[in-house]
Formats: sequence, structure tokens, C-alpha cells
Amino acid sequence: MSGIENNYFEGKLESSFPFQNMEQSYFYEFGFGEDIRENVTMTFDSKGNLIEKKLTGSDYPSIDIVKYTYDNNNRIKLEEYYIDGKLISQTEYNYDDGLIISSKSLNSSVITYYFYEFY
Repeated sequence: MSGIENNYFEGKLESSFPFQNMEQSYFYEFGFGEDIRENVTMTFDSKGNLIEKKLTGSDYPSIDIVKYTYDNNNRIKLEEYYIDGKLISQTEYNYDDGLIISSKSLNSSVITYYFYEFY
């Protein structure tokens, strides 16, 4: 994986870092500014889907992990958020004609509906 990481603060480009030939399973994104997390480790599956994001930092004692499960069309089906190994929240996504139509928090009764307007 190759590209450029651009970091913005208040809408203004603050810094750019090129990277080349990074292994997908060991790609790191570094946080700046108000983000107190020093490292974000992203793990991808063989299809290039982000399956896990791990957030760590010396100034923040917990380890946060977000895990993603995909359907057969490579769309996020389930998002799980863990803090120090404890499941905190789960969100399930539903689609119609390829567009997300709702997300439901499995920890509460909150359902978010998405509406699209095409021009």
C-alpha cells in the first residue's frame, strides 16, 4: 500500500507524510492535534476491507479496538467497539440497493435511518 497521509487542523493542511510499499496488516496512522491517541493500527483482510482498528497511546491508559464484519458484498455489516477487551457497543448495518438504509445499536433501542436524495 502506498499513498500520502494528510493531517488537517481546523480545515487547514498542517502536514503530509508519504508512505510506500506498506503491508496492509501493519499499516499505521498517527494521530495529531487534539487526538490524544499516538497510534492507530489498522488490519485489513485479503479483500482490502478494514477488519480491525486498534487505538493506543501513552497518555491514554486504555486500549480501544473497533472490529468490522462484512457481508458478501464487502459492506460493513457489524461494528463492535471494545475498551480493554470489554465489548462496549455493537452496531448492525442494513442496506437496500447497495445504500445503507439503517444502523441499529445492539446495546439500546436506537435505530438511525438514512435517506438519500439524488439529483
